[in-house]
Amino acid sequence: MNQSEKKAFLRIWIAPRETIRHILNSTPTRTLLLIIVALAGIGSVASSLFFQPDLSFSPEQANWLPFDDLPFTMVWALVLIGGFLLGLISMYWLTPWLYTMVGKWFKGTGTFKQMQIAYVWANVPSMVFGIISLLCLISLGSSVLTPAAEVSGALLAVSLAYSYIGTIFTIWAFVLSLNTISVVHQFSRWSSLGTVLLSIILLIGFVLILSLITVVIIIIL
Repeated sequence: MNQSEKKAFLRIWIAPRETIRHILNSTPTRTLLLIIVALAGIGSVASSLFFQPDLSFSPEQANWLPFDDLPFTMVWALVLIGGFLLGLISMYWLTPWLYTMVGKWFKGTGTFKQMQIAYVWANVPSMVFGIISLLCLISLGSSVLTPAAEVSGALLAVSLAYSYIGTIFTIWAFVLSLNTISVVHQFSRWSSLGTVLLSIILLIGFVLILSLITVVIIIIL
């Protein structure tokens, strides 16, 4: 990581537009981009596992989620490998591609490569949350898999802090993404918001159609 990238890690939080312009005019390190998406993906996977509510509907269904019974090494593998794959597929490829394509419908001018770099950097807050998640996993061990309803004492304070920090960083990353999309496509933040919302609608529509096709195939077979 060069000196410019070190400064960018601090500047992106408070001056995203200026920082992204500077990054796009330089030569970003691909390894650094992959590290950001890997850690951001780890944060996403961890937040879906750590201190989650018990979704049981009856005593017989208690702890129906399998994570409580997994060996701790498997939990590590799930968080690390799953996080890296999620970051690589979603943050490094799929989402930048969607924002590039949909943004052009709003008369955006950005390229996929520019969007890829900008969107990865917009996820720096998610990367920091990923680091926090790893520290929780290291320090608390399997306690992080305790259902939210059963958490008490000091662990309750940790779980609440973890949840609040995750929410704040998620919102911050969203705000940064609106700014970075705006810079890449050279249009307003409102157009950025439209790009994000339409991309979500398209993705949901694709998943629903794919699910419907799968159900039809199962019925036919």
